[in-house]
Amino acid sequence: MSIIKLKDLLKEQKLIEAPVADLPPVKFVMPPAQHAYAQPASSAAGKPYTQPDIDFSGTAKVEDVASKAANVIMKFENSKDNPRGGYNKQLKKWFPHKSLEGGSDTIAYGHKIQQGEDFSKGLTDDEAIKLLNKDINRTIDTAKRLMKKFDTFPLTIKIAIINAGFRGFGKKGDLGPETMKLLDQYKFQDAAKEYLNHKEYKTTTNQGVKKRMNWNASVFKSGG
Repeated sequence: MSIIKLKDLLKEQKLIEAPVADLPPVKFVMPPAQHAYAQPASSAAGKPYTQPDIDFSGTAKVEDVASKAANVIMKFENSKDNPRGGYNKQLKKWFPHKSLEGGSDTIAYGHKIQQGEDFSKGLTDDEAIKLLNKDINRTIDTAKRLMKKFDTFPLTIKIAIINAGFRGFGKKGDLGPETMKLLDQYKFQDAAKEYLNHKEYKTTTNQGVKKRMNWNASVFKSGG
């Protein structure tokens, strides 16, 4: 597996020995091993980490963006070790579970169960990942509709947008109108600041939400 190729990626923290010239530094934060939303962050939360299964270098086709975004979203959305995450280790299947944020039940990697969907027989992990990719592609379509410059953004910025947009767009979502406007103007550092000027970020006690938003903001701030 390859490591993230970000310029001087946390060089000051000596996580890698050789700098890479393609992208600026970004500080990544590892979510807890369990579902980030299930309980407060563990004592290990907040420590820097490298993401060994994501290659941020170069350009990518839509399907490549989706697969790389999936690797990030899976880190934040759920875990097979999360006792509240709906994974049955004996059956090796995902089953619906209550959403901590309310609303309809959730299955696997953050999929909100819609009317007419029946997952009572569970999903294998392969099926769960396919469902996640469908949700990501819908998120990409929405991002493209709301941000005209989306296709021109660096890969890292696209992934952070998808990770944020997975929790919703607009005034009631994770990615607000002003943040999207600034991103569309390539004002990435301003967008990072505005992104965290968010009611939920300021008021939530859920450390999983804060860690996820901090991760996205750090990518926006880097400028990709």
